[in-house]
Amino acid sequence: KPQTHATQPSNKNGQYEPTQKKQKRDKLCQQNNILAIVRSIAQMSYAKIKQKQRPLINLPTPTKDSESAVGQLHLLGFGHYDPCVSTTTKERLHVVHRLDCQTSGIMVVARNQAAASFLCRVWRERESIKKVYLAHVRHWPPYHEHRQTEGNIDIPLAPSRTERIKWEVLPVAEGGKECKTFWKVYEDMDKSSSSDEEGATENTPTVAKGITLELHPITGRTHQLRLHCAAIGSGIVGDSLYGDSPIAWLGDHSTKNHDRGIDVISTLGNGISKTLRLHAHKLLIPNPSNPNNGEKLEFESA
Repeated sequence: KPQTHATQPSNKNGQYEPTQKKQKRDKLCQQNNILAIVRSIAQMSYAKIKQKQRPLINLPTPTKDSESAVGQLHLLGFGHYDPCVSTTTKERLHVVHRLDCQTSGIMVVARNQAAASFLCRVWRERESIKKVYLAHVRHWPPYHEHRQTEGNIDIPLAPSRTERIKWEVLPVAEGGKECKTFWKVYEDMDKSSSSDEEGATENTPTVAKGITLELHPITGRTHQLRLHCAAIGSGIVGDSLYGDSPIAWLGDHSTKNHDRGIDVISTLGNGISKTLRLHAHKLLIPNPSNPNNGEKLEFESA
């Protein structure tokens, strides 16, 4: 459910070749100051990063434009982005926020320095930014056991003391940082699919699909949504760091269903998705073109 396309058009030589269809599908909004795009989780995976690392005494191999969201904007003709160049030009694209490497969904990129400065400031202040994520979880005790359909999570977090890339639950008294998330049930997939399974025989085994949560991060800690879901329930499906069944990140192995026009997510033999089912669904930000009149820009990606 929370997933975007992951295919990239190419020519006979295997080189990335942007098309009008992809441009319309990826780009949510184009203005003088910003671009809002939908990032596929396949555009840079941990597997690719690992494969491309040079020895530690050297710099990592630069990421190809076809393998990053901002690089694909460059290929589509929108400005230029070079992380190795510190000088700012009129045509350079500016990354003003980030998504976890495995998270799909909406990203906003500034097209000039003025818009970048404004958006970086409002992202730090957070009051005027609204973000909504969709997450697929197998088991959610507040809903499955207590029939609650919404609530708040207030669990402090801190960088892990034993694993460099991870965070962990830690009381504030021991150095943990305040961390809050509002959640509500977006879809019960078991109820939604019950009508489709009416024709199944009694001997056909049924596997619980779980629910899709709508998550509103109030604070913005690293891995906040993933850790909060793991602390309360079974964790986000496909989460190789914090889920109940951690797996190695294998990149996006989805196959295209051309008849229905959707992505079919591959799973392991035990039904666990290889892809983190966390999607940046909605984003509400102040308009950098009119910063003083309170105008808002809202973006949504299914």
